Amino acid sequence: MKKIIGIVLCAAMFAGLVGGLTAAEQPEISVYLNGERIELDAPPQIIDNHPLVPMRAIFEALGFRVEWDGETQKIYAYRIAGDHPTEETRFVFDLLIEMQIGNPILTTGWAIPALWMEEHTTLDAPPQMVNNRIFVPLNAVSEATGADVVWCEGTRTVTITTQARQHHE
Repeated sequence: MKKIIGIVLCAAMFAGLVGGLTAAEQPEISVYLNGERIELDAPPQIIDNHPLVPMRAIFEALGFRVEWDGETQKIYAYRIAGDHPTEETRFVFDLLIEMQIGNPILTTGWAIPALWMEEHTTLDAPPQMVNNRIFVPLNAVSEATGADVVWCEGTRTVTITTQARQHHE
């Protein structure tokens, strides 16, 4: 129900605010996490009609560590189980996310000793490199983390609301 109300409000604001603006005249896209604006190192992009956000800034704000493998063009975001990993838990991930530039497949996984579980999801658009920054589609954030993500085209706003991630119910 909240999503429907959000979509209706976004549509109403879009009609009143954007009017006849060209893409070059559009205001910058704002990103909010749990009601607070996130400062980004690069502005979100609209590529092929898909809003893409800078991965590192978004995922770090969500509590992930982010790593880039330039040789394979893969991006990893992960959370270690517990606040202070020990030698015994350093390979126990709460959540591991893997994406590759140009590939629309998102892999999410989690490990417990001697067992690896993973899911594969097709994204709306593949991750892309723009000006040495990695951009991912909004559904990468929602599919990977379980957060609710809403794009309001009228206000050019992305709203991310977190919730506890459930692994295979």
